[in-house]
Amino acid sequence: MKHLFFLCVVPLLIFSCNKYPSDIEESLALAGKNKLELQKVLDHYNKKPEDSLKYKAACFLIRNLKWHYGKRITPSEKFWDEFLLEDSLSKEKIANPNDSIYQNLFYKFKQNEKKKIFYACLEETEIKDSLFIDANYLTSEFLINTIESSFKVRNLPWNKHLSFDEFCESVLPYRFHNEPVYDIREKLYKHFNNFAIKDSISNDPLKASSAFNSFLNPHCS
Repeated sequence: MKHLFFLCVVPLLIFSCNKYPSDIEESLALAGKNKLELQKVLDHYNKKPEDSLKYKAACFLIRNLKWHYGKRITPSEKFWDEFLLEDSLSKEKIANPNDSIYQNLFYKFKQNEKKKIFYACLEETEIKDSLFIDANYLTSEFLINTIESSFKVRNLPWNKHLSFDEFCESVLPYRFHNEPVYDIREKLYKHFNNFAIKDSISNDPLKASSAFNSFLNPHCS
């Protein structure tokens, strides 16, 4: 009977020591010293029933951390200033299609000044040459901000038809390849929010995508 007891109870005790699913535990083990940061994210969303979907989103991100890596970057804040300047010039160009002053200002910026500003910003940007696995350095603050920002746009017209799995695959990710990662979603949300809810754009995902791309793509004129 004693042997039967141990055969039944010990596996249960071992299993109960793993607080999270095995694939999550794998990422936590890979995180090393950064494990506590990842656990903070899981614990943050595992307290309230209303956060159950956000908890699943956190699990999705952390489960997939082991597949993503890249250079660590701390961008100069002047990059954002450059973006705002170009955005402002672009809006003036669109608002004044027959005014040659605005057209010439925008053209001059795109052809000459933008490159100078870009390289000046790049000189102030910290880029570590080594490649880092995301699990080893992403902070709880960054991951929580990523989740919160993605849920803010979940019910926009071009997202609300997505299943939760589709949302996790296409809206939630903070990157798709090995591009540098930094926390800019909230800035972009605040900046584009009023633009995004215009009737002419909000009901047309293709038009919305094209409009945003025209602002973000450095090769668009």
